[in-house]
Amino acid sequence: MKKQLLAASVLAAFAGMAQAQSNVTVYGIVDTGFIKETGSDVSMGSNIDNRIGFKGSEDLGGGYKATFQLEKRFNLNDGSIKGVDWEGASNVGIAGPFGIVRLGRVNELPTETFRKLDPFNQFGVGSMLLGSQRSTRISDTVRYDSPEFLRFQIRCILFTG
Repeated sequence: MKKQLLAASVLAAFAGMAQAQSNVTVYGIVDTGFIKETGSDVSMGSNIDNRIGFKGSEDLGGGYKATFQLEKRFNLNDGSIKGVDWEGASNVGIAGPFGIVRLGRVNELPTETFRKLDPFNQFGVGSMLLGSQRSTRISDTVRYDSPEFLRFQIRCILFTG
């Protein structure tokens, strides 16, 4: 009888833990081609940065989720790393009925806005990414995104280090 009771309690404990849902997405961009500029030889190059990214969430229950995102830029031709470690978006956060709070390296707010409006996703001749007056991501940041209400949403940077 004691063995059956112990087995039932262990089974019930594992059944409670099995309810959490994880979601991880691996994504990226690979862009390479031949470049011929006036007065120079043909070379290999890219229009946009090659990257690999990982993003996901873990259901914490009660309408709350833990989130993460990591992006790495690299040179396709030789495999070398571009910029600092995890130069793309790299953050952790919590999502719930209140919205989403993310900590770490996050996208700048105009970057996400213009990407939705630009048919070339900010890549190409009219790219504002080619400018040197701003960055597309901000490090050491706390960002808040509210839930949508009547198709409106508040997004703000709460703190930047």
